[in-house]
Amino acid sequence: MKQATLKIFVLVFTLLIGSPNFATVILPAQLEDMVENSDIIADAACTAKRGSMLVHPVTKQEVPIVIYTFLTRECLKGSCGSSFEVSQWDVHSRSEAMQYHLPPIESNRFEVRQEGIFFFGPPSTKYEGFRWIVGGGQGNFKILRDAEGNVKVVNPYGNKGLFKGLPTKSLSKSQRNMVEGASGPISYDDFTSLIKNIVVNR
Repeated sequence: MKQATLKIFVLVFTLLIGSPNFATVILPAQLEDMVENSDIIADAACTAKRGSMLVHPVTKQEVPIVIYTFLTRECLKGSCGSSFEVSQWDVHSRSEAMQYHLPPIESNRFEVRQEGIFFFGPPSTKYEGFRWIVGGGQGNFKILRDAEGNVKVVNPYGNKGLFKGLPTKSLSKSQRNMVEGASGPISYDDFTSLIKNIVVNR
């Protein structure tokens, strides 16, 4: 029994220290929870990024950050404005984060011309300009377009567990098919309309 417990502890510890984003083990996030925990949900495109420095509020040490600018194409929740900025740490390893006395948080990275549906949490009360993608990065939906003009979205986890427990009674037929279907890319139109429905009914 003790040996089995030790093996489980070692496995969990390995997962924790091996996480590239300084985060704990992430469980699939459900859409309703993601919508509720988001301050901004936007179909947006990253148009610029620039490096800067932030003075740590406790250590007073300068920490490198990246400030991303997003152009809002459609605001699905919150006050997005025509554009908005989001700051993130510009650190690349756990040891570097520890060097700057940063908390064990993930740092999302975006590229210029990257477009998607982004679920951003409330602004940080400690670090000015900072917001993080909800669900440990699961609220970052890449937009995919095929040769026929179909538009779909998918998050880094293949939308796994996204619709678990979601009531389907009030959904349209296409939305219901999406919710009850297998994991993987889903219809952009059905997904965005479902988000709007959840926001309105909250």
